[in-house]
Amino acid sequence: SGQAKLLIIATDCSAATKKSYRDMTTYYHVELYEEFSKEELGACIGKVYRAAVAIVDPGFSTALKKLLTDE
Repeated sequence: SGQAKLLIIATDCSAATKKSYRDMTTYYHVELYEEFSKEELGACIGKVYRAAVAIVDPGFSTALKKLLTDE
């Protein structure tokens, strides 16, 4: 729906999934980061495996971008 400010995809998801998310982020002009495994990404949000997590809060996405680029 165009609300995402940042998308994080798992490093171990399939090539087709990565391409699909890359195409969507290009179309909607959303920043994309490829970090963590599916298991780690799910644990970050208190769920089981997740291939992707969209961040919709502008302040949280800014803080997260800073953390991801500082590493």
